[in-house]
Amino acid sequence: MAAKILVVDDELRIRKIIGDFLRNDGYAVIEAKDGFHALDSFHEHKDIDLIILDVMMPGKTGWEVCEQIRNISNTPIIFMTAL
Repeated sequence: MAAKILVVDDELRIRKIIGDFLRNDGYAVIEAKDGFHALDSFHEHKDIDLIILDVMMPGKTGWEVCEQIRNISNTPIIFMTAL
């Protein structure tokens, strides 16, 4: 079974590039367009192995998403940022 990776970024182009590379390497990819969808996807798919998370997103930032996930899980998170 392929590792499942949640890719979270508010820019479709970035999600698609990362998702395509990961899929080509055999990973199962779930995409979320913002922090709210990221949390929904995380709760829906209990077997996520890694989260690639944009820091600067409208609505709910990557830091806020991380904080909420850390309250319930130790799933590894890689942050992406333009900072």
